[in-house]
Amino acid sequence: MSDAKVHKLKAPADPLVPAIDLSIIQNLPGDRQIQVKTCFLQSTGQKEVDHIMDSLFRAGDRQKAKYDLASLHDDLVKHEKTLAVSLEDLARLDVEHEAAKVARENEVRNLSIEREKLYQTSLQAHSSTRSGAYKPQGATKSRLDSFSKQAESFSQAQAKADAAYFAVNCGRALQGEEAEDVGRHFLKAYRWQYIFSGAGHPRFQGIVKGLIGEAQMKRIEAALGALP
Repeated sequence: MSDAKVHKLKAPADPLVPAIDLSIIQNLPGDRQIQVKTCFLQSTGQKEVDHIMDSLFRAGDRQKAKYDLASLHDDLVKHEKTLAVSLEDLARLDVEHEAAKVARENEVRNLSIEREKLYQTSLQAHSSTRSGAYKPQGATKSRLDSFSKQAESFSQAQAKADAAYFAVNCGRALQGEEAEDVGRHFLKAYRWQYIFSGAGHPRFQGIVKGLIGEAQMKRIEAALGALP
């Protein structure tokens, strides 16, 4: 038998790497790039290679962070300017919205005054020549209806403006039919303000019932109930 022995070779503690050229390219903001180059001799050990690589990447990260900070600063300045313009626009819209609302309310108030004057004038004329309940007819009825239609158009315009204003300032985008629902509720509120708040008040209804018959009161209640 042979006395030959097999010896297992140990891997070197710090293996060498082949001689190479290395380029590291890192993308920067603004379509820019940074390129770092180095080379390794065949005699360079693995630990030294790792150290050099880490140093190169840290240098690249520092340069990238420098450009990122500059880019973020530019973006911040742009956003601040945009925000300032938006705040000015909102302030202007607030003033314009409030001015338009006051103007419409004045128009509705004036229409109500004119309508009441016309009604009282025609009522007095009727009372001086006729007996029984007064019911506007002809040109008088047409003018009274015109006043009511104008008041309704102002209410619709204001409800639409309020809904648009709400959509801008509510803090989120209205989804689906939400915008229409908001406008519908605003219009209902204005109709209540101008009609129901007076005609639906118990004291008012008590006075009216004392002046007219039961059949006429039912007609009034039916007319109010038909309004949305």
